[in-house]
Amino acid sequence: MTGCKTKLDNPDTDGNGEICFWGRHVFMGYLNMPDKTAEAIDQDGWLHSGDLGRHDQRNFLYITGRIKGTLCQNSVFVCFYSEKNAP
Repeated sequence: MTGCKTKLDNPDTDGNGEICFWGRHVFMGYLNMPDKTAEAIDQDGWLHSGDLGRHDQRNFLYITGRIKGTLCQNSVFVCFYSEKNAP
């Protein structure tokens, strides 16, 4: 999409890092919650998604995991557990 950028923050040796977005499609912040806004959007305007991903040779983005272990989709929280954390 024109004017939109992605980058991977702190990639590991396999190329997986936190997916960050920059562009007009990124929201301006949380209303009356500057502390939450500062957690999500850095000083350069990059939105840190909390998702892990990698780029392939053609710069396609693949989502490979989640940093915090939870994902909110359609107002439903889905938890991901590693084998050692599974109940």
